[in-house]
Amino acid sequence: MTPITILQSAADARPDWVSRCMRSVADWSQQQGYDYHCIGDELFDWVVPEFRDKLYGRTPILADLARLRWIESELAVRGGLVVWIDADSVVIDPTWRIPDSTHTFFGEECWVQPTAEGAWRAYQSPHNAFMGFTAASPVLGFLAYLSESIIERADAAHIAPQMVGPNCSRRSTIWRSSRWCQRRVRSAQSYLSSGWVKRAPRLPVMSRRLEARWR
Repeated sequence: MTPITILQSAADARPDWVSRCMRSVADWSQQQGYDYHCIGDELFDWVVPEFRDKLYGRTPILADLARLRWIESELAVRGGLVVWIDADSVVIDPTWRIPDSTHTFFGEECWVQPTAEGAWRAYQSPHNAFMGFTAASPVLGFLAYLSESIIERADAAHIAPQMVGPNCSRRSTIWRSSRWCQRRVRSAQSYLSSGWVKRAPRLPVMSRRLEARWR
């Protein structure tokens, strides 16, 4: 069996609903026998000072790069499969286990928004809020290199918040050969306040509040 390590990060000062989301992930990790590690703002130590200075205050961008470098470090020490899960994700089906038969996977985000005609349209795409890699992955190192290259060359005043995170995952052709783990996007606050529970028969249902400042 491949050892699995779950990584999360959040600032100490965070809303209670974020802490409750993180507890659901920590409890699920313990139940499944996964190693679980959570850190605070020291996550940004994985970004070189030059980039931290250039993107001062742009924490979503820095966090997208930092998580990749942290995963690389954990793989070098622990091996196995290392999985990143955003702090604003909540585990709905604690019986689900992460598949360990592939070297790379990303979550699938379903983004719903109104159209100009007043209808609703759903967009499905890979997302770095939930992703996993083994040391055999050719994707991890490439994404980290690509992210740093973009930050280095981009105008800090005009770089989009998702430029080196979700956008890299979507636009890189490498994700097409990676395995996707399905992920449905809903409001974590509504789940937690209403007691809504749904058990997914095969794949995980992970909720994520659509707010860029939580990593």
